Amino acid sequence: MLKGKRYSTTALLTTAVVAVIGGIVSAYAVLPWAKFIEGVLGPWGAALDNGFFTVWYIIIGLLTGLPGLTFIGGMLTGTVEVLAGSIDGPIVWVFVFFQSLLAELGFFLMKYKRNLPTALLAGGLSGIGCGIPFILIYGFSGLPAGLNILLFVALFVGNMVLAGLLGYLIYKAVE
Repeated sequence: MLKGKRYSTTALLTTAVVAVIGGIVSAYAVLPWAKFIEGVLGPWGAALDNGFFTVWYIIIGLLTGLPGLTFIGGMLTGTVEVLAGSIDGPIVWVFVFFQSLLAELGFFLMKYKRNLPTALLAGGLSGIGCGIPFILIYGFSGLPAGLNILLFVALFVGNMVLAGLLGYLIYKAVE
């Protein structure tokens, strides 16, 4: 924990509320879009949808500014998504683990500042977190290295804009 920072009831409730909303929206609104766009563009479509899944972690990190809550909020978001009936099932937890862990890393590297650069870095890194299961689980490691690098760049940029920028704008509106 950062010096002088505490996990208040407000921070914990904020995390829970945003995660529940995010999990339900992800299961019922984002997932159909993701299935469509990834059906059309393949894994490259994730650059145009994944940020809508991870924006919730960025909002949590910005609203609370506390170590660990981005990761915990991300895992809670994924749990709610699965329990709400996500057609992806439990594999969601694998993606959410890497995405929220790397979003947390972004906040850590920026010392949990609540600003646009922090949101952009955390958002972009959450995109890298999406690419890791693609490599580990779905066999993308068999693709040429250049294609994997391009996929990671696309995911980073897509999430930087969709999760980072959108999350920051929502944070400022709530603030």
